[in-house]
Parts: sequence; C-alpha cells; structure tokens
Amino acid sequence: MNPRNFYTFLALLCLVAALLFGGVRLAAQARLPMEAPYINPHVLTAERGDRSPRLDSLPLAAMSSATGAVQEIPRLSLPSASIGSTPTPLAAQSTPVPAGIELAPLPAPLVSFDGIPATGYLPPDPNGDIGPNHYVQIVNAAFAVYSRTGATLLAPRSISSLWSGFGGTCESYNRGDPIALYDPLADRWLISQFAWLSQTTGPYFQCVAVSTSPDPTGAYYRYAYKISDTLLNDYPKFGVWPDGYYLTVNLFEGGTSYAGQGVGVFEREKMLTGDPAARLQFFILSSNSGGMLPSDLDGPLPPVNAPNVYIQFLDDLFDSQDQLRLWEFQTDWKITSKSSFTQVGTLLVAPFDSNMCGGSRNCIPQKGTTVKVDAIASLMMYRLQYRNFDGYQSLVTNHTVDVNGNDLAGLRWYELRKSPGSGWHVYQQGTYSLSDGLHRWMGSAAQNQYGQLALGYSISGTNLYPSIRYAGRLAGDPLG
Repeated sequence: MNPRNFYTFLALLCLVAALLFGGVRLAAQARLPMEAPYINPHVLTAERGDRSPRLDSLPLAAMSSATGAVQEIPRLSLPSASIGSTPTPLAAQSTPVPAGIELAPLPAPLVSFDGIPATGYLPPDPNGDIGPNHYVQIVNAAFAVYSRTGATLLAPRSISSLWSGFGGTCESYNRGDPIALYDPLADRWLISQFAWLSQTTGPYFQCVAVSTSPDPTGAYYRYAYKISDTLLNDYPKFGVWPDGYYLTVNLFEGGTSYAGQGVGVFEREKMLTGDPAARLQFFILSSNSGGMLPSDLDGPLPPVNAPNVYIQFLDDLFDSQDQLRLWEFQTDWKITSKSSFTQVGTLLVAPFDSNMCGGSRNCIPQKGTTVKVDAIASLMMYRLQYRNFDGYQSLVTNHTVDVNGNDLAGLRWYELRKSPGSGWHVYQQGTYSLSDGLHRWMGSAAQNQYGQLALGYSISGTNLYPSIRYAGRLAGDPLG
C-alpha cells in the first residue's frame, strides 16, 4: 500500500456500501471562453542555498511567538467576485443525507496520538504528511516528527530552526503558512513556510527545505527564494510531480490588496541533489484567478511528459453557473521560455453556495464560547490528489459550502476523471452533510489504489467542541 494513503486506509479498510453522500452527477462540460495561455515565466534562483546539520542535532528552539502572547494571523481575502453575488436556490443544491438514514460505521483509527500543542497563533493552521516510517506534522510556525505508532522522534520546534545557521530572512523570521509534504517518488520530505521582515513592505520569501534522505529528522537541502519585493505570497500550496515541485500562492500587493494568483514550479531534480542553482519558474496570473491548488501525485506515474493540473472553483461567476476551472502547467527546463500555464477546461458542477457568513471569520459555532471559527469557504481545500489508474486518471478534492442558506457548513467533494483521448470531466460529486445541525468543513479528500475515497474534516456545533472526523465510500458505491 502506498504510504501516502495511511489515513485513507484508516477510513476505508472495512467500508460498507450503504454509506451515502448527497450529490448530483453532471457530465456536461461548459463551453465558456478560455483565458489566453500564459507563456515565458519569470525564472528565479535561490538567494541562498546550503545543507543543514541533522535536525536532531540542532538545539530545541521555542515554537511560540517571541512575546509568548497569542498572535492572531491577519486574514487576507480574495476578491468578492470569486464568491459571486447570486445565492444558489436551496432546491438546486445537493441534498444532505436525511435524518433517519442509518450510515454504516467506519472502523476506528488504527492509532491516535496527540500532536503539536498550541503554538501561540490563532487560528491554527495544521498540515502534515505520512511516509513509510514517519508522520511529519506542521502547525502555524512549528513542526514535529513522529513514528507511525505515535512515538515522538523530533520534539515540536519552530520551523525557522530548520534554517539555523542559514542566515537571512528564512532563519530570522518564523511566519508560518507551512507545508510538510512527502515525495513518494524519491522517498524524501519537503518542508516550507513563507518569511518576511514586514508584512506591508517585503521582500517576501518562500523558504523550502528538501531532506537529503528518507529520514525527516536528518539533514536538509535549504533554499530561500525571493518571490517578490512587493507581492506577499499568501496561502502557499505544493504538489509533487515527476518534473517539479508545483506551487500556488495568492499574491497581495504590500501584504494587503489582492493582486493575482501566483503559480510556480521548483526544479525538483536539482533540489534533490542540493544544487544551489535549482530554479523556480513563476507566473503571475490576473486577479480574476485565485485560490488554486496544484495536483499532488500518489501511486503510479502520470503519462510521460503529462503537465501538472491546477484547479479552482468559481461560485456563480459566469452565466450564474457554479463551476470548476482546470489549468495545465507544462514545464520545459531546457528552454524555460517554452513553459506555459493554460486553461484547459471549465466544468459545470451541481449548484453550491460558498458564501459562508459573508466571508467573516466569526462563522462556525463551538461549544463553551460565543467566539466562532473560520469556515475558509472561499478556497479549495488541500490536497488536489492525483492518481493514474488502469485506463483513466483521477483527481479528487473538496471545498466548504453552505448547505441550507443559513450558514450551515458542509463539504462539496469531487472526483474528476480523464480517459485516453478525452478531456477532464466530473465523474462524480456530492455534498456531505448530515441532518444533525453540525458543521463539517476544512476537509481533505484522497483515494487509495482501489479507488475507495476517504474524506477527513473538522466538525463543530453549539454543543460540540471542534473535532476531527472522517467518512468514506467504496469504489463500487452508487456515483455521488
């Protein structure tokens, strides 16, 4: 079993086909105007690059803020046009699983253990990945390494400690928005966060470290890429692909005003050998795009020279129809001017409403307090998982929607497929929400090698503390 699918395995081991998801299948592809391709990317090299000592030999660095006080992370919002101005009629939305339907119980987790404690930042920004022998967790500005049974192999510490002795902004500033990602093709680890001296003045860096071995507690090749002097690289997301580590960021002028979607690809082959000349190809898209995800590979390789696929959702933006937009990043490392980023599809999907609480952070209730938490409904939820099955390619992902018009959060999930000689289409989709009044949001979707799908998510309500749950479906279940 591919190690990336540990959590999928937990959720899918003994699934019963009676597990239901509400949803509507739409196979039609919209015929809407495509944006012109982007060509000839900016080509950046790292301002610094070296090899770190083993992480387990470095001093344990404090993981909370310098003052010890809880810091609230400012929210940078995408344009309101990405939400749309016309609410989706409730009758047109996917239907939640009704009350009285008995869902088959899922198996309990094989292992459960406490991860990183409070890091001194609000809201929490959790992320992590699984490998053959390790689980790396990263939250806000701290990270830790555990065995697959929960033993602590590297105690929680600040992410910037990984850059100890490196110098510059990546060592000095621990800003977060982190990613921990396992590269199954090379059996290596990637850890990244952004860094800057001042949010409003820049310059703005992406700090990237790639392990020198399969051991995430060992040494790393470290890089500092200056993304821009004026554009803050918010919400960075990564995907592993044979020819690169692919990137998305939402760019904000002076750290405040949305300026467009940034997409890029790091020169994976050179980063795996510690070559300080490893390049980053980077496109800046218009402000009409935002909140994209790059695809992240699990399992067999994609077809030779296949481009990395990017996706974003748009809520009632064109012709009052909810949709997914697909893009392809075709990379040429020999002649970088030939690299391109091209929109290749616009797919109509079942109607949804992503306007949760008007975009306010004070949205989802929790037990024991009147303070509410952020639904993060304007963005695709990480990851966009890619698998190459026998006879077709597959993408799965999700985002948060309002399921009843009264700001009740649920999960809209998708499986897209592409067969030889055809384009991408919506194979199945659904909105996961039960009739219990509880909010389900901030999901993460993945398939295992058998096509079984798991969906992990956060859940909360007025009588429930924020918690983690998971659901799943068998490959043979009725579509959507």
